[in-house]
Amino acid sequence: MKITRSQLRKLITETMITPSKDVIDQILKDDEVHAKLKTMLRSNDDSNIHQALIFMSSLYPEKYGTIDDDLHPHTASTEYKKHFRSRMAQNTFEANPSEAIDKFIDWLEGETNDPSPAMMNHFKAAIAFFFQNEPPLQNLGNYFNKDELDAKDQYFIDHIPADPIRSLIVDEYLNLGIFAPGGLVDDDLWDNLSQSIRDHVDIRGGLELARDELIKEGIINDEASDIVVFYNPEGWLEANGY
Repeated sequence: MKITRSQLRKLITETMITPSKDVIDQILKDDEVHAKLKTMLRSNDDSNIHQALIFMSSLYPEKYGTIDDDLHPHTASTEYKKHFRSRMAQNTFEANPSEAIDKFIDWLEGETNDPSPAMMNHFKAAIAFFFQNEPPLQNLGNYFNKDELDAKDQYFIDHIPADPIRSLIVDEYLNLGIFAPGGLVDDDLWDNLSQSIRDHVDIRGGLELARDELIKEGIINDEASDIVVFYNPEGWLEANGY
């Protein structure tokens, strides 16, 4: 019997070990679990996670009696979850493109409403890149003139361009660590994911949350009636690896 490439991709996807980080995240919310065990579970270190699971199976047998057998420690790390998501996206796209796009949209809607630390930084970076191209304000940073707002605009966020934020989002989803596919991923997958952001997901909510954090952190100043200031956007981008 011959097997097609899409069938092979489907088989590979089905045999990949599902990340257990979501289970770990639920355990971290359990008030009965000792704080030291939670610290070990947060470590992203296989041996620490394995030891924590063994202790939990002994300390809480009724609830977590088989947890050390049920979970694979190496699948509990954030990095494994990202790698799994990337492989799933690429394999699913070859077998069923529409399913891959739907899963991406669901993921992005969740990340827009409640961003992970990585996505929050990407939203902040999009704002920093925007201000980087705005006029300088002495040696303090760059500013946006509120006079540029018209009846359709509510805030400077409405002026933020589609890129690099779309590229940052797709890059995060596919766990590439770069700004463009560059041969590491199917160009069609990259283009379809990027287009689905434009067509199906309003990311304004994530940008607003990032703006609010930047204001709380004292990086953006919005107290003046006529301008918004981002203090040293170039320095922020460099400090955060962009």
